[in-house]
Amino acid sequence: MNKLLKDALEMSKTKLLSYPENPNPLRRRYKQDYNSLSFTLEKLINALDFEYKVSMAQGGTTHRYLQLMDEFDKYLKRLKETYARYQAEPKENSWHLTRNQVLEAYDNYSEAYEFLRNQMAIVKVSEDKKFKYYLYRNYGIAKPKNGGKYFAYPNLKMSWYGFENSMPKDFWNFEAETLYEIKYEIDKIVMSIFSKESNLTEFSDSNMEEA
Repeated sequence: MNKLLKDALEMSKTKLLSYPENPNPLRRRYKQDYNSLSFTLEKLINALDFEYKVSMAQGGTTHRYLQLMDEFDKYLKRLKETYARYQAEPKENSWHLTRNQVLEAYDNYSEAYEFLRNQMAIVKVSEDKKFKYYLYRNYGIAKPKNGGKYFAYPNLKMSWYGFENSMPKDFWNFEAETLYEIKYEIDKIVMSIFSKESNLTEFSDSNMEEA
């Protein structure tokens, strides 16, 4: 999973929606202005070509030809200025594409989205003489009271989206020194499940190739 996709999946849906679809609307506007000015110049060139032939037939430059030349110079100057502004603006990158694809996946795979966002806080559920028990994102977490490491395991009491029969071995027990490290590993696993089920990994890889 590339960094752009990982960053997008770590954000809430509300925060993703707050980002503009296009991170640089000025660049798009300058491009539209450039295309419009190019079209105007093309029409002026055709008019100048016609008026040049009239001038040649009359044996001298017509007043209309001089007017068209003034207009041409004016629009050409504006075209160059617009192009310079367009070039100065930062180019669009694949972030907004990734953001849009993640939001689309949230809409198209609502059940998977619910699984992805289920229980985002680590909750202490119980403790006994030997362990403290927590729950986070459908993972059980246990901490020995004798000072050992935290260890996590899938909570099979609740269904796992995308795995009807059994969990892959890669997603089973793992250990860490802190709750933060455990949380980080669980986040990566759940995000990888969602990105695979919603085909986001394929989309994001193609974005990276285009960028």
